[in-house]
Amino acid sequence: MTRVICKQLQINASLEHTWALWTDASQVEKWFAPKAFIDPSLGGRYELFFVSGNSLYRNTEGCRILRFLPQEELTVTWKGPNQFTDLMNQPSYQTTVTIRMKKMSDSTTCVKIFHDGFREEEVWDAAYDWHDLAWAGILNRLQNELEKPEYSLGYTQFPTYKKTVSCAG
Repeated sequence: MTRVICKQLQINASLEHTWALWTDASQVEKWFAPKAFIDPSLGGRYELFFVSGNSLYRNTEGCRILRFLPQEELTVTWKGPNQFTDLMNQPSYQTTVTIRMKKMSDSTTCVKIFHDGFREEEVWDAAYDWHDLAWAGILNRLQNELEKPEYSLGYTQFPTYKKTVSCAG
């Protein structure tokens, strides 16, 4: 049996734009990871490199797209950061991340993230907790990218941040 991290957020942005921020490497590099290699197709690459020049631990190297339903669902294999290399970055066992999107209106999209595959053993607790916090932060960064405040005549309107919440059930 495995544990699943679930996060969701309603964002003031179109489904098309939101989808591109997850599936177009040049868009991913604007908000998620400084370097990305993405082949948006079933079996395609989904490699994100979070630390520039880190050639020793290229955590998501080899991650692949397992499910690709345009503007609806993206499921990829996932690896953890350096401290979890021995636990979850082995070819024999990797977790999966599913990103689901639903158009709520022309300018509003619901994004849900499901990170599955965290085993029940105590040794997995730190990896689960780290990713639980990381996905909340990622959704906040996504929201910041999509809902950037407008600037006018030197006046900066500070953005209102929403907290991400775990999915019910």
